Amino acid sequence: MAGHIVAIKVDYLIDGPGGPERVTVDLASILQHCRPERVQDLLEDVELLSEDVLAGRRPENPGHPVLSVIRGSR
Repeated sequence: MAGHIVAIKVDYLIDGPGGPERVTVDLASILQHCRPERVQDLLEDVELLSEDVLAGRRPENPGHPVLSVIRGSR
């Protein structure tokens, strides 16, 4: 992936008391709540996962994406 990450937005669902609730986390929130020494690792993981997802969507690589990086295997 060329360049570097300047924005992140992650949407996910949690099982709330009234049913599924959407939660959105952005880069500003991550930086606010993540330990400073962990931020770079997190950004690298997001970049690698994004590369794998994009590679899985290319016509020469049909089917669902296969993530090549498993935490701790770098």
